[in-house]
Amino acid sequence: MVDIINIPGTLRTEFGKGYARRVRQNNQIPAVIYGHGAEPLHVILPGHDMMLASRNPNAVLEINVDGEGHLAMIKEVQRHAVRPEILHIDLLTVRRGERVEVEIPVHVEGEVAPTAVHNVEENVLVIEADAL
Repeated sequence: MVDIINIPGTLRTEFGKGYARRVRQNNQIPAVIYGHGAEPLHVILPGHDMMLASRNPNAVLEINVDGEGHLAMIKEVQRHAVRPEILHIDLLTVRRGERVEVEIPVHVEGEVAPTAVHNVEENVLVIEADAL
């Protein structure tokens, strides 16, 4: 069972580069929740909470917007090229019991024999698993 991370969010009514900059100055991140044929939901999320949640790309988040919960997974994180700053986050809606593709990193342990050659062909494995 996966831990669900609860994140409070507010609905975003304004758009554009200037508005997004003002949002980021308040330690918040503009984001969009989409998927399953529903209309995209544009939200503003707390910066510190999302920075911590984005460290695990397979995390399941419950975004609470105006009293309504939305289960989502991080699809893409857009970061600043120089500063350690998140510019925008795309979240993909998931449903309980739904199967999703996730990437699992490959970690090699142990020592290579002195006469052997070690090559890692794949850094991640893509598997299909239940969203929760």
